[in-house]
Amino acid sequence: ESFPLAQVLMSMPGVGIKTASNILLSIGDCSDFADAAHLAAYAGIAPTTRQSGTSVRGEFPTRAGNKQL
Repeated sequence: ESFPLAQVLMSMPGVGIKTASNILLSIGDCSDFADAAHLAAYAGIAPTTRQSGTSVRGEFPTRAGNKQL
């Protein structure tokens, strides 16, 4: 049986069979996510803007999300 999502993950530099397997175990087949932005937020890599009053300090990855990812 072919796993196209695993093949896509493993085509990325630094992602092997173990990393791809762990990602797939955490996210399943991605059907629970409406789009890539929802998946990024779940993984904790979606950018958030840090601001206080009128001071905006740019976008940084959020610290929320699935810690295993």
